[in-house]
Formats: sequence, structure tokens, C-alpha cells
Amino acid sequence: MGRERAARSFLAEKGLLFVTVKVLLSLLLVTQAVVLQVSPTTQESLTGGSLNITSSLVGADKGFSKAGASSGQTAGPCPGSSVAFGASPGNATNAITASDIIYHVQVNTTDSTPPSTCFTVTLVITPSDDSPTTFNAYVSTGVSVVAGQTIDCKFDIGSSIPSSPFSFKVTVT
Repeated sequence: MGRERAARSFLAEKGLLFVTVKVLLSLLLVTQAVVLQVSPTTQESLTGGSLNITSSLVGADKGFSKAGASSGQTAGPCPGSSVAFGASPGNATNAITASDIIYHVQVNTTDSTPPSTCFTVTLVITPSDDSPTTFNAYVSTGVSVVAGQTIDCKFDIGSSIPSSPFSFKVTVT
């Protein structure tokens, strides 16, 4: 009986050692198979943005994006050259160059938007190390106004976003 017990004890110790070695070797192989790749990334910083619509319109910030195609200016000063709210959504833009950075804000009419009125949509971008740059788009209402009519105002701000940090402000007056 002593021999049997000794054999079991020996096998139990060796079995535990065998399992431990096998687990450690498996972990070693798994860590050797993993390839770590580190890539530096540049993060842009925005100090702050503001959407200030003091008129009877409402607006939604649609953010910055890259222009897919070039297009000419669609909105000039009121009266006569502005983009009018209507049944179909309109677009009021400055001249846009393909691949430039675009800032997009959507303005909508409300129940209290007055008829036959001109509005100026102004974007001011202020880099931390430079003076502000101002962009304007002009929108207007006709003789009758229906709430929920939309105009997308898109501003070409150039080939790149200003150096970080920067701020921007949109006003509609």
C-alpha cells in the first residue's frame, strides 16, 4: 500500500507540474503570436463652438466635413440674391472647392418667422494664433412662410481646419 500511495503522490505532483508547464508554454506562444503596432495620431482640439440664432429661425449645427465637389456661390446679399425658403430644401453657400473643409449649419423656419424678411447667416472662425475670419450666407422668406422649411448653409473655410485650438460662432440675424 505504501508503494501505491507513493506512486499516486508522484503522479499527482508530476501531473500538476505537467499542466502548469503546458499552460505557461501556451501563454508564451500566444504572446509571441501577437503583433503590436503603434501608430502616432494627431488630435485636433476645438476650444468651443456657439450657435446663436436671435431671429425667428431655428438652427442645427451639422459640423465640419470635406467637400466632395466644387460649386459656385449660391447666395448673395438681400434683396434679390438670397436663397429663399420654399417647399424644397435650399442651399446657401459661398464658393466651394472640392476637398476643402466645409462647415454646415441648417436653418429652419418656425411659426413665428416673418414673411418677406432677409436673414444673414454668419460664421466667424477664430484661431488661437490669428485674427477671426468671417463668412456670410443670405437667406430670405417669401410672402408666405410655412414652418419647417429648410436651408442648408455651407461655408468653405479653406483647405484645412485652423490650427488647434480654435473657436467658431454662428449667428443668424
